[in-house]
Amino acid sequence: MARLVHFLIVFTLALLFFGFVLLKLVFPSWVYDLPNNYKIRKTSNQNVVLGLELDGDFVTEKYGICDYVGEFQYNERYVGVKALKVEEEMVQVLFYLVDTEKQMIRGPFFDEESYLAAMGVWEVPVLSEWITTTEVPSGARHQ
Repeated sequence: MARLVHFLIVFTLALLFFGFVLLKLVFPSWVYDLPNNYKIRKTSNQNVVLGLELDGDFVTEKYGICDYVGEFQYNERYVGVKALKVEEEMVQVLFYLVDTEKQMIRGPFFDEESYLAAMGVWEVPVLSEWITTTEVPSGARHQ
């Protein structure tokens, strides 16, 4: 009887462990560190957001972008975001420019031309190439 109980406990723990591992493989979550404690976080297939880590908390309201971050680019100070907003079965692409030093979000810009023009007005130095979030970006940390 004791052997059966021991077997059931070990079997249950093994199932829980492998279930957790499988879940992480199917729905991998990751974090991409950006300048000044800003981060891009993927927590599910429907949730990739930009936020600021303040005192150990990840804050998206006021400091971040909650629409699905499809692509991003950055330099030492600025982060550019191409976000997807879904409303009534329609997907809209929105562009944002984040000044990570001043914790200021500019946008949304409704097309890339307006976004690029704003970068010129604010004299934003060259940003990296667009980095997509559909795959885990090189340099991201798994959670």
